[in-house]
Amino acid sequence: MGQILPPPRSDSGGTSSSTYNVTYVESQDYDCDRHKQFCFAIEGNRLHILTGSSKQTVAYIDFEGAALEPADIDVVVHNNMVVVHLDDSDQLFAFRLP
Repeated sequence: MGQILPPPRSDSGGTSSSTYNVTYVESQDYDCDRHKQFCFAIEGNRLHILTGSSKQTVAYIDFEGAALEPADIDVVVHNNMVVVHLDDSDQLFAFRLP
C-alpha cells in the first residue's frame, strides 16, 4: 500500500502560487505587494490578514496556546477561504473572509 505524504511546506520549494509566507508584525517586512491579494503577519497569538495593496488589516484570528512562529504556519487562500495549518500542533483551521 502506498504512503500518503503531506503537501510541501510553503518554504520548501513547493507551489508558491497558492501559499503565503508569514512574518512578524514588528518586522514591518510583510510578504506583501500590490500583486498579491493578501499577506499574513503574526503578533503573539494573533494572525493578521492584510490586503496586499495597502497592508491594511482585513481580519485577524486569535489562537490559544503559545505564541505563533512564522516557520510553523502554512497558509493557503482559495476564493474567500483562508486555510491555516499550525505545524507544531498539527492543527488545521479554515476561515471565510469577510
